[in-house]
Amino acid sequence: MRLDQVLSKSCNEFHERDIDAPQVMHEVFDDLRKLLAKASSEDWKEIYIERDKADIKTHVLNQAMELGTHHVQPMPTSSTFANQVGD
Repeated sequence: MRLDQVLSKSCNEFHERDIDAPQVMHEVFDDLRKLLAKASSEDWKEIYIERDKADIKTHVLNQAMELGTHHVQPMPTSSTFANQVGD
């Protein structure tokens, strides 16, 4: 949960500054130490699930970016809107 908070807080900063995984890890390190000190099997299950969801999300977003590089958006022209209702 803390990781999501750090990422959410920093999401706009990722493109404005060079924020990377080591910096995010630094932000959550104390929380991670506390988790490891008390971690139960349920905590580990949740960590694995979140990791797997992140892997799937990364794959889907990479595919979307790949498709986007091959898809050119047509530029609107006056003829594009000529036959719309109200014209």
